[in-house]
Amino acid sequence: MRINFVDRDKDKKQRRRSGSSRRSRTRTYHSAIAQPQMQDRPSARTRRPSARQRQSRAQARAEQQEHRTSPSIWKIIGWRAIGIRVPGVLMLVALVTAIVFGSTDASFFVYDAKISGNQHIESSKIYEFAGVHEQHIFWIRPEEVAQRVAQIPGIKSVRVRTGLPGKVSIEVVERKPLMVWRTLTHGGDWWLDDEGIVLRYGGDADDPETIYVVDSSNRQLQYGDQIEPEEIVDWVEQLAAALPGARYFYYQGDRGLHFSQERLGLDWPVYVGNGENLTRKIQAVQALNEYLKSNNIQATFVDVRWPDLPVYGKPLVATNDESE
Repeated sequence: MRINFVDRDKDKKQRRRSGSSRRSRTRTYHSAIAQPQMQDRPSARTRRPSARQRQSRAQARAEQQEHRTSPSIWKIIGWRAIGIRVPGVLMLVALVTAIVFGSTDASFFVYDAKISGNQHIESSKIYEFAGVHEQHIFWIRPEEVAQRVAQIPGIKSVRVRTGLPGKVSIEVVERKPLMVWRTLTHGGDWWLDDEGIVLRYGGDADDPETIYVVDSSNRQLQYGDQIEPEEIVDWVEQLAAALPGARYFYYQGDRGLHFSQERLGLDWPVYVGNGENLTRKIQAVQALNEYLKSNNIQATFVDVRWPDLPVYGKPLVATNDESE
């Protein structure tokens, strides 16, 4: 037989009262702190972000941190732009200063020139034709200066060079006197160069190498003219070089060139005509000279105008009938 020393029903009632009082005290404590509404609480699914959201949030935090620690790209570009712009501005200022200085300084203006190569033409005349006096060195064009100087009779070629601050050098090549052209109709001797240009100056008329051409045509000449036909000077040069002793030549408009051949104190004319087949004509003259010399023939003339059929004349010999 079990004896209950404690009333179980009474004990259960006491436990219920103590539990209810504990819960009431707990609710009273939590009620003192403001609690969020049940509908504002996020669910368990929304409170836990996904992997993509965590990655994007981490990337955003990294960008914010980099933005705080690294300088702005625009600041970097700005400093680089300044670093490029400053030297450019300094160079521009230096260039403008140099231009202003070069445009106004007297040392950049030309007041004389170095002239070389001239023997017969005065340097003052060359400088006058150059047209560079008191001109700024930056405005002088060497090719234009050379063209002006080349207009002087007797100048064959010109070379012009310029330098800073105001230097001009003019190098000329004068035409060399080669032969004397003597006009019988109007009188006078004219010196020609190798291109047939009439010169204002001449060479040594007593030089044995000087060639003379006597012109019987109605020709008028003046300084700077060119003999016509232009090739005639070259023809005379070839004849004089191939035939030693031939230094006097004659020219007629209708018959062309001829010269005097001398032998044993006598001379006779050699008719050449124009310069066509001139090499063959020279060979014909040389062959005839050898033939006449070897046969001791004194000719009255030689004609090689047709080099394939050269002819010569013999002096007339009086017969007995004619002498009677």
